[in-house]
Amino acid sequence: MFNKFTNKKLAVTFLFLLLLVAVVIILDNTGKESTFDQQIVSIDSTRVSKIILYPKSNNHKEVKLVKQHDKWQIQTASNKFKNVPPEKVNELIKAALKIQPLRLAAKNEKKWKEYQVDTSGTRVEMYEDDDKTLDIVIGKFMFQEPQSMTTFVRLTNENNVYAVDGFLEFIFNKTAESFRNEILVNLVNDEINKVSLNYTTDSSFVLEKVNGKWFINGESADSAKTADYTRTLSNLRSPEFADVQIKGQKSGSIKIESAGNKSVELNIYPDGVIASSANKDEVFYAGKLLSQIIKSPSDLNR
Repeated sequence: MFNKFTNKKLAVTFLFLLLLVAVVIILDNTGKESTFDQQIVSIDSTRVSKIILYPKSNNHKEVKLVKQHDKWQIQTASNKFKNVPPEKVNELIKAALKIQPLRLAAKNEKKWKEYQVDTSGTRVEMYEDDDKTLDIVIGKFMFQEPQSMTTFVRLTNENNVYAVDGFLEFIFNKTAESFRNEILVNLVNDEINKVSLNYTTDSSFVLEKVNGKWFINGESADSAKTADYTRTLSNLRSPEFADVQIKGQKSGSIKIESAGNKSVELNIYPDGVIASSANKDEVFYAGKLLSQIIKSPSDLNR
């Protein structure tokens, strides 16, 4: 009789303790959820009109993107505004919208430096008209298994540090030049059918495709060398922008013609710059580009 009473008492005690533990866990989780914001970014992508970055890769110097007449522009170091390909701005906005906390990494300022969300991080501001709707610091990133990246972020008006998915530094930690239009030529290589180069006496020719075969100044051209050359010309880009005004007459040109009456003309100027008919908003330094576009007939002959 005594043993039955003792066992019954122990069972009741055990159930009470189990219930107590469950209540503590629920209350603890409830407390955590109350301090954890499931959504920390709230912007209207259709209304974003200005984006300002302070990238750590450029000593936190301001990078300003503004929307004017439905076109995005970047402010250069010389205070000029240059058109920005819309996909480069869309990448920023889409990345911001995808910022979703995985977990709360810290709750106080003592951890800011460790997660690089203090003044050392890349700050991102987004505006809708004159209202600042996002102000966030992109901090430290780390690899997570299997093959994923985690970035730590902090809203500038909060103490909380959040771990979010993705390699955000790759997207936001950029200089002004990286948003400019670096394209000189963007054609389909296989559709190019004629290249007319007018430069020096030794570097002037007409390269033309006739019945699927390439000829240079009327003579058969080397197919492999020609393929390499047209491939280079079809996707010609340069990050070396020249914020200068073109002066004087051109000293050379190259016209690249393609199927469907598409063509791009590159004009070379004596002051060492190149302009493209496909990108009238930019002028480029000629240095490295010349070695890519200037050839002699002997370079392409069999």
